[in-house]
Amino acid sequence: DGDVDGGHDGVYDRLHQRITVTAPGAGAPVLTTEPSGMLQALGVRTQELPLRPLDPEGRVFVTTDPRSGMRELVVFTGPAGGRTGVYLGGRLHRRAG
Repeated sequence: DGDVDGGHDGVYDRLHQRITVTAPGAGAPVLTTEPSGMLQALGVRTQELPLRPLDPEGRVFVTTDPRSGMRELVVFTGPAGGRTGVYLGGRLHRRAG
């Protein structure tokens, strides 16, 4: 079922949105989005999105957007144990911490 942590824990940033990834206990990672700037002004809210692994390397996950019900791919970049970014909604969020 893949590497559920794989170095994903951390903070990832892009303009107007921060993502925090945590892996509680031995469970699958949870991705929390925190809008700022323009996204916050547009009424976008913070969301917690559980991730379900799709590949044995632990790079590709799927989540469901609770607002739309649409499934969305979440793809981590960089080597296992040292992820450098995450794509969500087709946009790259670079690791900040």
